[in-house]
Amino acid sequence: FNRTVYIKRMNFQSILSATVISDELEAALIGVILQKQN
Repeated sequence: FNRTVYIKRMNFQSILSATVISDELEAALIGVILQKQN
């Protein structure tokens, strides 16, 4: 069991989930902006 590989994998997963969250936030913001323009 290689601890550094495990840590790198954990970091990669947290980076991935952070990107997904920011994508969802961005989509929500775009939705709000579009609603205000209508």
